[in-house]
Amino acid sequence: MSVVSIHSDMKNRIIRNSNQDVKYFINKYNLLTYGQLTEENLLLLHKENATLFYDVVRIFGFLGVRFTGKLEQFSALDLNQGSFLYYEENETDEMHNTDVAFTYKIERFLSPFMTSYGLQTIADFSGLHLPTLRNHLEKLNFASWYQPLIEELLEQHFIIVSKLDEYKPIVMDSVLSSESTSNAKAQPKIVYFDDLMITIPPNIQSRKIEGVFSSSLLRNVNCLISDGFTTYGQLPERLADYFRTKFQIGVGKINRFKLELLKNLEEDGNHTTPLATKIDSETRVQQERPIHVPAILFNKRIDLFNSVITKYTLYPEIAERLTQLGISKWGELTGYTKSELLERLSKKGTRMNRLYHMFETLEINLNGEESETPLEVLWERFCSDMSAITKNNNPYSEMLDEGVWDVLCRRINKGPLGRERKLQGIAVEKGVTRERIRQLELKGFQLFMFRHMPLIYTIYEAVKGKHKLVKIEEILNVQIKLNEAGESVLASLIKKCDLGIAYSLTSHAFLEGEQTLIQEEIDEFVTYLLSKRRWYYPNRLWEKVNDFFENNPTTNIRPEYVKEQIIPSLFLVYDSIYFVTDGTKRDLTFAVFEAFFPYGLAIIKDSKQFTDKVLSVYPDKFVGNDDRSIYSSLLRNEEDVLIWDNGYYIPRSSIQVSHEDIEPMMAWTVQLLKNNQSPQIRLTRTLWHFQEDLARISITNAYSLYTCFRLYGQEYFDYIKAPRICLKGGLEAARQPLSQMFQEYMKNQKRKVSRKEIFDLFKGQMGWQSYHIEQRFGDQIIRAGVEEYIHIDNLQVSEKGLEAVKNWLARKLESVDTVVSIKIVNRAIMKMAGVDSYQILYNLFEREYPDVFSFYIYPKLGLFDPSEQEEASIRRSRMALLENHILSGNKVFYRSELESYFQSIGWNNFICNSDNLIIYEFKNDMALAFVHTATIGWTEQKQTSFFAVIDEVFDTYHAQGQVYLDMDAVFLQTDIESRLPELDNHVAWTSDLIISLLKPEERFEILGFVGRIIIRDDNPVGIANDQDLIHYVLIKDFGGATSMGKMEKRLQDINLINRNMRKIHFNDEADEEMPYVTTPSLEIMTQELYSLQKRG
Repeated sequence: MSVVSIHSDMKNRIIRNSNQDVKYFINKYNLLTYGQLTEENLLLLHKENATLFYDVVRIFGFLGVRFTGKLEQFSALDLNQGSFLYYEENETDEMHNTDVAFTYKIERFLSPFMTSYGLQTIADFSGLHLPTLRNHLEKLNFASWYQPLIEELLEQHFIIVSKLDEYKPIVMDSVLSSESTSNAKAQPKIVYFDDLMITIPPNIQSRKIEGVFSSSLLRNVNCLISDGFTTYGQLPERLADYFRTKFQIGVGKINRFKLELLKNLEEDGNHTTPLATKIDSETRVQQERPIHVPAILFNKRIDLFNSVITKYTLYPEIAERLTQLGISKWGELTGYTKSELLERLSKKGTRMNRLYHMFETLEINLNGEESETPLEVLWERFCSDMSAITKNNNPYSEMLDEGVWDVLCRRINKGPLGRERKLQGIAVEKGVTRERIRQLELKGFQLFMFRHMPLIYTIYEAVKGKHKLVKIEEILNVQIKLNEAGESVLASLIKKCDLGIAYSLTSHAFLEGEQTLIQEEIDEFVTYLLSKRRWYYPNRLWEKVNDFFENNPTTNIRPEYVKEQIIPSLFLVYDSIYFVTDGTKRDLTFAVFEAFFPYGLAIIKDSKQFTDKVLSVYPDKFVGNDDRSIYSSLLRNEEDVLIWDNGYYIPRSSIQVSHEDIEPMMAWTVQLLKNNQSPQIRLTRTLWHFQEDLARISITNAYSLYTCFRLYGQEYFDYIKAPRICLKGGLEAARQPLSQMFQEYMKNQKRKVSRKEIFDLFKGQMGWQSYHIEQRFGDQIIRAGVEEYIHIDNLQVSEKGLEAVKNWLARKLESVDTVVSIKIVNRAIMKMAGVDSYQILYNLFEREYPDVFSFYIYPKLGLFDPSEQEEASIRRSRMALLENHILSGNKVFYRSELESYFQSIGWNNFICNSDNLIIYEFKNDMALAFVHTATIGWTEQKQTSFFAVIDEVFDTYHAQGQVYLDMDAVFLQTDIESRLPELDNHVAWTSDLIISLLKPEERFEILGFVGRIIIRDDNPVGIANDQDLIHYVLIKDFGGATSMGKMEKRLQDINLINRNMRKIHFNDEADEEMPYVTTPSLEIMTQELYSLQKRG
């Protein structure tokens, strides 16, 4: 059977994908359609390059190919289900190769994904199986981007069809014919070098440019290839202009590339039209479009940036020349074409690539192509560049050499301590003068900031004259998206621009220059306000503000400025409480936690309650975050959010326990640890020893005790993980993996160790849980007998003897047709291997000879059969064996039959907990018979019919005022059995079978100790559980009160209980959550009557 499976509707489809590995694969093995993809092709590729093989398989699986065996994980989902994406318009060959354009956000977040899967052109996307696309996005945590991606594709003439064969624009016959037609009509490629038009014939347009130009033009070729221009046919139309935008390519290399390009075309010799045509200047100007100036620059003065950009770029010189030409604003450039402007600006010595680069940096398009970069994108770029400074990661190495960049980073990035490096210190370190460092800093700053000047002046214009704090959201409608280090860089850059504005790190906002005089006082006030808490009740907030002014009578901050500017910028108001507007997610979540949950919360269990409150207070701060990420942000605040019980956390401010309260417990625990065999303990032993004393200070579990020890016992203890601690300095030994600790203990015993001995030590003395021990037996610890274990290294096994026993047992098995017990090996033969336990021998065979024997549930084994390996896991799974045995019989199996069968294969304890096995008969609190769902043919159609009948019965009973069903009575007294769907294999309906099939359905509830009463969730009186039903019977049959004896008799009559009421619920402590009360005088009454009786 082939590992490759191609859907029938895909076999004639052309393989189209832009991934380079896929292209290499299909070209090397001459593959045109999916039907030509074979297992042999893939095997050859695997031998050549395993990494390339898996990349190709991964992408083909994404494109719709299914695989079997080990490659199944790469398979597409079922193509018979779900929809497909197709391009709606006529897909010419040229259209196939057209790139799909996306918005900035899609490009930013999904570009790596699309590149990885070769999704670039229209043909790449056309034919995609949408469920498979969604599945791959979900695996990469990009599920939220699926809908925006599809919406953008639908806007670009893609359509969604329900079946693969409904729309076939790309099949082999049609593509081949369209390709032959397009080749017949193929047009020459035109490339312009200023006044020279070069024609590239169709026959060489597919040739690669790599390796055909001289080594002196390697930089030109590398630039083209890195930008995706790999063939002659893909060369940019305005090739000279393209090269001029590359900072590292000069005029000489541009002209040399033109000459070699013409030479290469002439050497081909297969052309009928002139390769180069001269264009006169008048025609050239007529063909050009007016220069495009972005809106952000349009009304700004040409010389606006002169106060910041004074040298190191061509800007000051060009600004002066434009001013001399009478051009005062950037928008006036739209009255020129590129040729007209360059003719006026160029002069001897001007490097044209620097001129082009300057205009490109300001996003002024000399070719007239209209494109606008949104302000939010400009801000994203600025943030990215500032982040690069904090990480000293140079993104502009072509114009900023590493020396200049390093000096700029050291001077601008103040680091975690908020201190900038002094010029003299950097000069000494680099061995140059202080003045040289100043020059390098100025050069780096101006080259770095020039590209961002339009954005900086937009911010400047928004802040100037406002006389208030202005947040970036008010200017650009975007979030800051900077960490503390990034904001520090932003403040430094704004200050160095010296425009009369500043950025406040405390208020996270811009402000005007005259306000910077009191910025230090504002920063001091904000620090005072937020140093200890991130939220306030109104009266406490204004008390704190008044305290500041009383303690600082000479401050220059005006109270009205605090009220009108600072407080609104720092806080938002929710439910009359002031919460900080900005901060880390940890700070924001803690403010909500401390304000609304002062007594704590089971955060993980009740995460919905907490996250709903967080999202109500901060609806814009946690967009796209799920519950887990929100409460995880809170739990990272380990200093203020403390564990108080397993999964229950409280704010630190709520803890009322003092150091003196727990000093005796800490002293006792220190001594315990010194005497303990293990370097760590659980605090449960301390809790038990001081149980009464700790209860008086409200410490009732080991987790709250652990938290108090962390607060007050730092000098005595180190802390591992609640509720485990160790002595101070013993953390390394205590953090030794539990598995390693257990393995070393077993190895050091040099003998068999009983289960009781293990549990006495690790559970009794060291506080481990049972599952901690059982999970750490591993492969090295093997069972040596009944409840006995031994480390594999402690066995004195003779390898030759074990081999002899193996050979003897193999020969024995060859003479029988069934599996046998390991116990057919007599003890005299076992002694040859130095083994005295059948359990040990079985485990040794399983470890050493997996290719000789097939192993079942101990003690059964048989000869190895390769054809049975797929069922190996089933042989070792008791539940799988149970299911297979019941299914193979196609009948109802009684418990006695199953117990006899499984005792024959070494299974003494019969347990059934499979969803596929249904209880057929139930009696005396025990399931007596079982049947498999497949045996009764439990199809979706039968399920629908079954529930329709059950709903009809309920509707009838509800109409008669009966709120519950006694299924035994219903089954005997009605015709329900005849109305139910017929079951396969002549299996008859029973009331127990009906109850078993109703249990998984959420609409129905099985009540009572007997489990015969059934209610539906829409019953007339809203009964949901046993207590509700008892309360209902109490009122309906006894008017709200009666004796316990009469109540028990009535509940037995309706089949809710079969012994006495204590088995259900007994509320002798008057629990107010229960709707009734049982009194010491053996009465039962409703809570209402009980309250009246107490008041009376």
